[in-house]
Order: sequence, then structure tokens, then C-alpha cells
Amino acid sequence: MKKILLLPTVIVLLIAILFAGACQKTDEPEPKDVTIYLKDITEEDGEPQLEMYDSNDTTKVVINTLITDVWPGFRAIWAPVNNSGILEIVQIGPKEPGGSIFIQDARPIPDTNRFMLEIPVDVEPEVEEEYYIHYIDTLGILRIIDPHLRVPPAAGGN
Repeated sequence: MKKILLLPTVIVLLIAILFAGACQKTDEPEPKDVTIYLKDITEEDGEPQLEMYDSNDTTKVVINTLITDVWPGFRAIWAPVNNSGILEIVQIGPKEPGGSIFIQDARPIPDTNRFMLEIPVDVEPEVEEEYYIHYIDTLGILRIIDPHLRVPPAAGGN
């Protein structure tokens, strides 16, 4: 009887160990497309104030200084939130030409007020680049903000 129960018990124990190991949470997010959400909160006649957060951590909301982790071969997408105060995104592009992440400006996504940038597959880890977001607020004023994109250390190119 003991021999009959020993094999199923060992199998159940091995499955439990494998399952527990597979369920461990790591601190590093999985590589994926990242959406950067935008909301203009500039007071009338004030300096531009762009509230931003990204899909990596929707609880981390910052003003003007967002640093977003992106991964080689995936996309960064910029999207105004509902009631964003943004009439139109005009351009999203590198602050300095010749970068590793921003090889060219982000492209508008047709029939939307969103932009997209494909992250090069060969970008090295630990690269960070500053870029510009040019947008028109609901008062018709052109605003410019300069956040950052970063490739995290564990995200080496192919």
C-alpha cells in the first residue's frame, strides 16, 4: 500500500515545487509594448505642466519628468487620456539627433491622436534618451515637454 501511495505523493510534490518556482514574482517587468499616458494640467498663462504615467506602473504619476522603460523590438505609444486638455499631439521626437532609441521621430497612428515609436531591436541596455513632446492644448497654445525613454539594464539587444 505504501508503494502505491509513494509515487502519486512524489508527483504531487514535484508539481507543487515546479508551480511555486514558476509563480515567483521578479522585480523586472516583462518586455512589452509600453503606453505613455498624457494629460495637460497647465494653468492659464503658466509654464507647461504635462501629467504623465505609463503602462509599466500606472500608479507612478509625474509632472513633465517621466522616465519610461522600453524594450528592444517593442513599441512606445503616446496617448492622451480622456479629458486630457490636449487638442493635438504635433510631434514626438529626439532632443538630440543620432540617438539609439529615437532613430527617427515617433509616427502618428492614423485616425487617432496617438503616436508610436518602434524601439530598435539592436539598442544596447542602459541607454537613456531625452525627447520632446510638442502638443497643442485646448487653448490653442503649443506646449513642449522633454521626458526620457530608457532601456533597462537587463534588456540587451539581439
